[in-house]
Amino acid sequence: MGATLSSIIGLFDGSPMRGLAVGLWAGTSGVGIALGPVIGGILLQRFAWDSVFWVCAVIGTLAVCAAFLCLFGFIFLTTQWF
Repeated sequence: MGATLSSIIGLFDGSPMRGLAVGLWAGTSGVGIALGPVIGGILLQRFAWDSVFWVCAVIGTLAVCAAFLCLFGFIFLTTQWF
């Protein structure tokens, strides 16, 4: 997690959005720590134990897709085309 925070700080260096980016990073971590065991327990009660891994695979795939979209959007907005 330390590498992600240093990447965020380096990416938003001098930007007024830096506080928001660090806040979203910390909030996401807190929500994941709080909801992970609860959702895992619900999945284990209702489905087989491997359902936890399937849910993580779906969330991971969505996160990778969103990261690529955000990265290419950032590159598109910051590249001088002419």
